[in-house]
Amino acid sequence: PEKKEYKFVVTDELAAMNLKEITVADTLLYVAEGNYTEHTVKADETLTRIALKYYGDKKMWPYIVKHNSLARPDDLCKGMVLVIPRLEPRK
Repeated sequence: PEKKEYKFVVTDELAAMNLKEITVADTLLYVAEGNYTEHTVKADETLTRIALKYYGDKKMWPYIVKHNSLARPDDLCKGMVLVIPRLEPRK
């Protein structure tokens, strides 16, 4: 099967949100369309840095938490493997 090119799109609603006010509950703007890739956590890496790497926006960290069912998102451990979801704007 041919792999489709994936380009994350920042919606106006996401752009208007304040990073400091975003919580794990803020996952209403996008829907996961399967898995994009896997990421192995490095020492001292944060969810916001991982979100920035794959989506170009730190505000996307709650979607990684939700997709991986992380009970305690602040407890990332070196070597932990996270599945990065392929996200599309909710219609």
